[in-house]
Amino acid sequence: MRSGLAAMLTLVATTAVLAGCTPGTSSGGSTTNAAGGTTTAASSAPAGQSTSSKPSAATSAATTTSAPAAATSTGVGACLVAQLTATLGAGAGGGAGHMYPFLVLTNKGTTACTVRGYPGVSFVGNGSGTQLGAAATREAAGITITTLTLAPGQSAHSQLSITVAGNYDPATCKPKAADGLRVYPPAETHSLFVASTAYTACQNASVVLMLVRPLQAGAA
Repeated sequence: MRSGLAAMLTLVATTAVLAGCTPGTSSGGSTTNAAGGTTTAASSAPAGQSTSSKPSAATSAATTTSAPAAATSTGVGACLVAQLTATLGAGAGGGAGHMYPFLVLTNKGTTACTVRGYPGVSFVGNGSGTQLGAAATREAAGITITTLTLAPGQSAHSQLSITVAGNYDPATCKPKAADGLRVYPPAETHSLFVASTAYTACQNASVVLMLVRPLQAGAA
């Protein structure tokens, strides 16, 4: 019996020693590998949070600021009244009770500026700049609207279509000789005056005598 008990105690002690030599995870979070090196175990982290202090590739992509897109503007400002002159050209002449002059805007300044789209145009009279009747109505006429850069001395033009006031019953039209045109360049709230006694306006605002087309490059 004593010899059997001694053998059993020896077996238990041997098992304990062997258990202490078995590779496993230490309390410091290191695992001993077969080659004797150690690999640090990843620590747990709250759900939804990265377990690494270095951003992942996906995180880096999301937080990296993209390079600015290619500029879509020339950086040149819109042409203001102080930079422009407005004149009327012969244009396409006239016929069948209509006239088709060109309204020309020219950069008289020392720096480039831009115009885009339609100018605002109306007849004025009474010697006081009072608007006579309706302002011009826009007519696309298939013209593509583009931003036009005017260097000093360069021009852009818009074709006008003006119906002769005599085409209308005087009682309806209420004709009045115009002193000229008031012109608002695109994106401007100040106007230019083009003197001309060639046109008669209808004071009745329900009669639209004038159409204006988008600005195009050149003086026509």
